[in-house]
Amino acid sequence: MSGVPYRMDKNYSIEIIDQIIEIRFHRSPKRVDWLSAFEEMAEKDRYGLRLWDISCGVDILSNMEIAWIADLGKKTFGAYGKAAVVARDDLSFGLARIHDVYREEENFEIRVFRKRHEAFEWLTSTKLKESSAANKECLSISPGT
Repeated sequence: MSGVPYRMDKNYSIEIIDQIIEIRFHRSPKRVDWLSAFEEMAEKDRYGLRLWDISCGVDILSNMEIAWIADLGKKTFGAYGKAAVVARDDLSFGLARIHDVYREEENFEIRVFRKRHEAFEWLTSTKLKESSAANKECLSISPGT
């Protein structure tokens, strides 16, 4: 049994689109919402591509609360994959950027976007980025080495 209390009024929805698992909060998430969302997302996440949509806005969070959310992400998902956060208002965007600093790890990328389609494009560009890096490496090797 999970440590997350059952809530009938779930504050988010989860959808999987093209190997990307998207969580969309319907109103400003509280601590119990974060816990529940992380737990449910971990059960469904198979590809390491996550889109967090907080377009609804978030309440002011302290640095300790932001660090707690980042730590929850590290414990739940580890240093694996890519995450995009969609935050339209300035407060949510700024708090998400602070979260980026706490969540930073090797082999894990996270970025904040204002528009969902831009976040989705970035998440789906994984193979293109890997291919580009490999091509640049090949081009930088000089003949005879």
